[in-house]
Amino acid sequence: MAHAPLFAFARVVEAGSFTAAAAALGLRKSSVSRSVAALEADLGIRLLQRTTRKLSLTDAGRAYYDRARDALAGLEEAEQAVSSLGADARVRAEERGTGDLARVTAAMSTGAVTRTSPRGSLRARRGDAVS
Repeated sequence: MAHAPLFAFARVVEAGSFTAAAAALGLRKSSVSRSVAALEADLGIRLLQRTTRKLSLTDAGRAYYDRARDALAGLEEAEQAVSSLGADARVRAEERGTGDLARVTAAMSTGAVTRTSPRGSLRARRGDAVS
């Protein structure tokens, strides 16, 4: 999930600690910590002030969290809308792999598609974008 670090960051802020966020997410504390650290590295700014006794948002962290919360709410709405389509959902996949990796990925994805949506389809061409 591409937005996993953002999701981890939001849970840390809401839970008030990495330990509580990890428990809520069903992850190890170290995984949540690494996700948030990666997000901070990608953004090039510290979002959380950490001490041994306290965790607090920086000014940048507060601004980012306020906007991230709205973005996550939109993602949840989008996921609910898609999941409500159920068996009628059509699945498209884009495979840009080459050789055996593309064939293995396509085979695995096709199985997942037909289990979740009887009318789903997957088309993959080696080296081509597929719609």
